[in-house]
Amino acid sequence: MEIIPIFPTLIFQSNIPVPEGMAKWCEKYSGLNKSEYFSNRGGFHSSMDIANNKEFKKFFDYFVENLQKDNPLPSYSINTSWFIVNEKGHYNVPHRHPNCDYSFVWYIKVPDNAPPIVFENDNQYSRFNSFQMFNPSLLEAYNFAANYWWRPINGDLLMFPSDLMHSVEPNTSDEVRIIFSGNITFNKEKQNS
Repeated sequence: MEIIPIFPTLIFQSNIPVPEGMAKWCEKYSGLNKSEYFSNRGGFHSSMDIANNKEFKKFFDYFVENLQKDNPLPSYSINTSWFIVNEKGHYNVPHRHPNCDYSFVWYIKVPDNAPPIVFENDNQYSRFNSFQMFNPSLLEAYNFAANYWWRPINGDLLMFPSDLMHSVEPNTSDEVRIIFSGNITFNKEKQNS
């Protein structure tokens, strides 16, 4: 029997090498500035406009330049961006990003056995019986599950719909975990011109 997957959630994955000095800059900045609090429990969360910081701008420009090389998204603007430094025990609760189309997370410093980012299936309640009854190899082949876990390495980049519920498991390493993240809004007027 043929399987026709419909209505997929498109998550784009790539890898952008982390520029020298970025992780150290983020760690130093986090030690000198007050954290914001959004989904993070513990750790440091920069302001949502970190791209406007004169010293950080070189890292942001590098990111944008490399993102343009292999980007399947239509014309867009990055309207907010921030970085998070999570020490041992710190994590991010389940959340969504409102008022935007896609979000991204770029992994700047990832300890061994880094905690995964977890994406939740919006249909996990209504399709519970399907998750329990279908052949496990079928479920695995189509990522058909209540949750999807992604374990990152340095430089990994994920871009996903902003309304997709996601969280980050606690950091169990003695090393810090650093990510750069942001929100993207599609430029609809440019698409129609």
